[in-house]
Amino acid sequence: MADNFEIHDLKAAGWAFQKINELETSIAEKKEYADDEMKRVQDWLKVETESDLSSIDYFSFLLTQYYGELRADNPKAKLSTPYGSVTSRKKQPEIIWDETATLEYLKANDPEMVKVTEKFNKADVKKLFSLVEVDNHLRLIDENGEVQDIANVTPQPDSITVKGAK
Repeated sequence: MADNFEIHDLKAAGWAFQKINELETSIAEKKEYADDEMKRVQDWLKVETESDLSSIDYFSFLLTQYYGELRADNPKAKLSTPYGSVTSRKKQPEIIWDETATLEYLKANDPEMVKVTEKFNKADVKKLFSLVEVDNHLRLIDENGEVQDIANVTPQPDSITVKGAK
């Protein structure tokens, strides 16, 4: 890369855009090649490990079955070897709440358990105001021309994008 290259005219700018386009094409080609190679390796790995995964499932099933037999005789039984263990953990039942029915029940029986959330649509509210610079600060002005101090307005720098033609 030429560190001392400078752009002072349209011809140099055009050349820079051409270089960007060439480099983006080079990146796309390399990504495409890498994607193809990764897919090839992933396909190979899937084929090579399919039998092993099937055997793991089989032995896991046998161990789980044996563990179940041990627990049938002794609910506190453990299965542990230097090479691995089988454990169990009691799970809490899953509760899927009916939102409407639960809210109705709580409103009638425990209203303090119900939270009311008030929100406003920022996009709609923004349409009610104009932005005007007052004392070197952007301020919200309502339809009556009055300054409203209901939000902080922070100017943002312009976004600059360099994009080559495709």
